[in-house]
Amino acid sequence: MGLLSSGFAGPLYIVDNSRESSLEAVLPSDPRIHYLHLGGRNLGFGAAHNLVRNLELGTFHLILNPDIVFPEPTVLQRLVAVLDENPSISMIQPLICDVLPPHHVQRLCKRDPTLLAQIGRAVLGPIYHRALRRYNEWYEMQSEAYGSSLVLSTYLSGAFMLCRTDKLHRAGWFDPAFFLYLEDADLTRRLAAYGPCVHCPWVLVYHHWARFNRTRLIPFLSAAWSFVIYSRKWGLVGW
Repeated sequence: MGLLSSGFAGPLYIVDNSRESSLEAVLPSDPRIHYLHLGGRNLGFGAAHNLVRNLELGTFHLILNPDIVFPEPTVLQRLVAVLDENPSISMIQPLICDVLPPHHVQRLCKRDPTLLAQIGRAVLGPIYHRALRRYNEWYEMQSEAYGSSLVLSTYLSGAFMLCRTDKLHRAGWFDPAFFLYLEDADLTRRLAAYGPCVHCPWVLVYHHWARFNRTRLIPFLSAAWSFVIYSRKWGLVGW
């Protein structure tokens, strides 16, 4: 596991919602690993992460997808160095790219969710990206992020969120009302009330990204319901 060789002090909590606990048998023997098996219960992305909020945590807490790959072992040290230099920052996220060559950038530093972006990206797909190219570039902050400077955002991906633990506690962790989708946008926005949330493009990780499947009904309905919840909390923004 790339994370285990990155020099972090731990602990590392692995939350497994599969029916069988076979994953535990293949985990490295490391005292930093704490395995939490849910026996097939899928609590949702945010609620599962919230299970560790009252356990032993350090100064920083990393919310991490299991499909993230660390290309080199100093990823966390470099991000923590930025946090140490900027004590007001609540959360930091590196540049996230496809794991396979040519390692396209996953544009996960975005503006607050809008109805147009949600419908266009989920329903229209390539038509949206062609017809509303300039709008999508604005939404994904393409002229500001993914370059060489720290960029502030109120919507960063839940695939990799390195948070100050005290500010994560103040923000209240994930809202369990979101089962999947937009829980990261909601948390980023609440964390930003206690200090900037930033995209750090000079630190890189890879991501085996399983993009939204528009042909499957349940993920589509889950995404739609998440946008309803988000809009009730923050207000509906059309475009």
